[in-house]
Amino acid sequence: MRIAYNGRYLSHPNMTGVERVAYNILKNIMKIDQKNEYIVFLENKKYFKDCSKNGNTRLIECNMLEGGTLNKYFWEQTRLGRLAYNNRCDILFNPANTGPVFSVINSVLMLCDVSFLVNPAWFSRRFRYVYGILIPLVARKALKIITISQSSKNEIMKYLSIDQDKISVVNPAIDTVFDTRISANSHKMLAELNINRPYILFVGSIEPRKNIAKLMQAYRSIKEKNYIPHELVIVGSGHTNFADAGIELLNGIKCLGYLSDTELKTLYQNAEAFVYPSLYEGFGLPPLEAMACGCPVVTSNVSSLPEVCGDASVYVDPCSIDSIADGMYSVLSNENLRKSMIEKGLERVKMFNWDRCAAETLKVFEEVYKK
Repeated sequence: MRIAYNGRYLSHPNMTGVERVAYNILKNIMKIDQKNEYIVFLENKKYFKDCSKNGNTRLIECNMLEGGTLNKYFWEQTRLGRLAYNNRCDILFNPANTGPVFSVINSVLMLCDVSFLVNPAWFSRRFRYVYGILIPLVARKALKIITISQSSKNEIMKYLSIDQDKISVVNPAIDTVFDTRISANSHKMLAELNINRPYILFVGSIEPRKNIAKLMQAYRSIKEKNYIPHELVIVGSGHTNFADAGIELLNGIKCLGYLSDTELKTLYQNAEAFVYPSLYEGFGLPPLEAMACGCPVVTSNVSSLPEVCGDASVYVDPCSIDSIADGMYSVLSNENLRKSMIEKGLERVKMFNWDRCAAETLKVFEEVYKK
């Protein structure tokens, strides 16, 4: 097989969420597959040189029409399919929700979630418009869809009317950098980030469905009611957009932008609790990252999060400030519960690994190729 890999999202080193999953699938599939050939179309290969070390992988730089996201969509729709065809590819893999509608190459789509259909109010008008047109067309064109949780599969079937046999669930994993080994300069790193212990941690993009406003209100509640000394540290891209999102920053809250994995690992390891009251997740990598670093997790009882976290989390109702506050305080105040969550988290995270993810993805490719 010759597989074309849509690398539209692999254009910079600061990857999050879907981009990180797309990159790790590529990296790990190359580790286990020396038989098939992979051609990766991307904007800048300097950040992904390790992906070209295998003899069966070729990186092709493409001019994606500089100027913003819409231009990249245009490149994807008008040029990617032709590139795959001209390079005689058998399959086009689109690992990050979108792909060309009119390509003649048989395609596999990784669709992480349909949150824009579950609650359109979480997204901008432009995003809703583009995805509302594009995703249903690309999903129906694909011979197979890969998604990242059973919860997401159920939502795709419901909102896009896709047959269940067309959808395969392939769980992603976390980067191996996240573990319990303490960095030699962790104290220095915390000082450079101006973080004081003890603290509660949130990691994720700053957007409505992450429910940060209620997290802050819950933090203020236990701060005033229980006199906790903890700060709340919020890490994520879009951290300058609180005012636009109608979120008022409170005393005791620190907001950081995008951090390296090494910095994130240090924050996870030193946090008293990781709190993730998201309203919706296709999977949710940050809770697993926290577990791998020995940090107890408090998260929502909705969408894919119970499926991912199992019995290794304290669950809360993300729509209730009191529930979020109670969940946080239970971990901060009960040492036995805290230790139990840490132990269960370290076991839970072992259930997810990239080798299995890559092998199951390759199996889908082989199924499509046989068709």
